[in-house]
Amino acid sequence: NLPNDEQVTERIGQNRGLTRPELSILLSYSKLTYKNALLESSSLSEECYNNLLLEYFPKTLRQLYAAEILQHPLRKEIIATLLSNMITNNIGIGFGFRIREETGASIENIAKAYVVCVDVLELDDTWAELEKLDNVVQEHHRYECFRAVSGLLERSISWLLRNKSAGFDVSHLIERYKTDIKILRNTIPNAIIGRSRKNHLATRKMFIKYKLPAALAVELADKTTLASAFDIIEIKSKLYSSTDNAARVFYALSERLQLHWIRNAISQTIVRNHWNHLAIVNMRNDLHANQRNLTEIVLHSIDNKRHTTKALKQWEKRHSEALERYDHMINELNAMQTVDFPAMSVAVSEVRRLVGLAQQERYRAE
Repeated sequence: NLPNDEQVTERIGQNRGLTRPELSILLSYSKLTYKNALLESSSLSEECYNNLLLEYFPKTLRQLYAAEILQHPLRKEIIATLLSNMITNNIGIGFGFRIREETGASIENIAKAYVVCVDVLELDDTWAELEKLDNVVQEHHRYECFRAVSGLLERSISWLLRNKSAGFDVSHLIERYKTDIKILRNTIPNAIIGRSRKNHLATRKMFIKYKLPAALAVELADKTTLASAFDIIEIKSKLYSSTDNAARVFYALSERLQLHWIRNAISQTIVRNHWNHLAIVNMRNDLHANQRNLTEIVLHSIDNKRHTTKALKQWEKRHSEALERYDHMINELNAMQTVDFPAMSVAVSEVRRLVGLAQQERYRAE
């Protein structure tokens, strides 16, 4: 049996979690919740799930009876079972509840977003390579690698659910993002600067220290930088810029405004209850949205999108007074021993203020 509320409170006070058998029960409930909700949806008959269904059967059967498999009378049941297992196993027991609370999305749309993100980020190949390392590298190191992938996947799913309408088409989104994300994987390691670059190199060294194969260590480190991929691609598409130029401005602004420090401080904020968690998530999402909006405004300010350094210098010159105020405030916060939730709220609001000033200037110019 699962512990009751009183027992849970007692364990929290003792810094104890759930036991393995209790986690197994929650895992089963989580999978059943997904499966039952998916069986009631209409999307499982869509073509985007065909590959998932085909891969379920042995290779010889796929080659001989592909058409028959796609018309399988238990198509919905098989796909629902596969999806519920994959989402829960690859991201975790609590993911479904968290993401529904954060975005208000249905389980059907969560599953669709999962399929899009796994495909465009090519995570099946990454998971397969990590699975091969069972009893090859230390298990807690392999676990950290899986956590890095699931973290990227969760952030990417959250972005899609917050930025796309409920009826989004899976195949369309895969086609829209897949090529650009491949380009970004090669672009971002060269586009990131300052603290972001140091973090990327440290992550790569960590994976190498885990004794992963060199190619896999590089792949994992590069993929962890793709958390902002959808934002960069949207900026690039809206302004008819190149992926490289959009990425360079995006990360240059992050370094100039010390956004990496703000993000880290938000992540370290103590979560005392459910509402604290939602507030922190909304604050982090707000920061990402402001970075995207400011990148778009700065890049829009020049005709030749290759002149990214010029665009940044012009923006800094036009808003020198506001940036001086901003730098002073961030430096004060940085000097504090502990930064609490109200302090981070002020930091994010100051970033929002810079975006507002840039928007006002853009509207006057137009």
